[in-house]
Amino acid sequence: MNKRTIGLVVVFVLIGIGYLFVFGNRGLPPVEAMALELPGQPLSFSFNDEVTVREVRVVQPASEPREGEVFVSSEDRVMWQLIPRDLREGEEAVPVPTTKLIRYGRGLRGMRRPPGVPRRGEPLEPGVDYVFKATLDEGLVELTFRITDKDPA
Repeated sequence: MNKRTIGLVVVFVLIGIGYLFVFGNRGLPPVEAMALELPGQPLSFSFNDEVTVREVRVVQPASEPREGEVFVSSEDRVMWQLIPRDLREGEEAVPVPTTKLIRYGRGLRGMRRPPGVPRRGEPLEPGVDYVFKATLDEGLVELTFRITDKDPA
């Protein structure tokens, strides 16, 4: 190889390193969630990309005491939750669900509700703040939402 060929190889290697340095650390955009409340449909949570779900829950956050209140819960109230289901005998792995849409109170393949959580979730009241929390392979997503009044007067 002559000096010109070696020089071209060095230039292309430097261009490649520069490309990786400038464009290589650009990760995917963060996962975002959105609550969808359509008439006649169950409350749904949509992601901006297909995600791998590890745990899902909707909680009513612990509230601050108001004037005149005697008892206020200091813990979040779990309204609905899904966790990975246990392995069955002879099963090697539980399939992990990947999805873009989760419906409140509905199940996901490979997941189950923990004991003590209602099967279809607690009814959500209009005007109350709730927090949707999803543990994903891509990270934790939290979304605060409020149910709108079903019968606007």
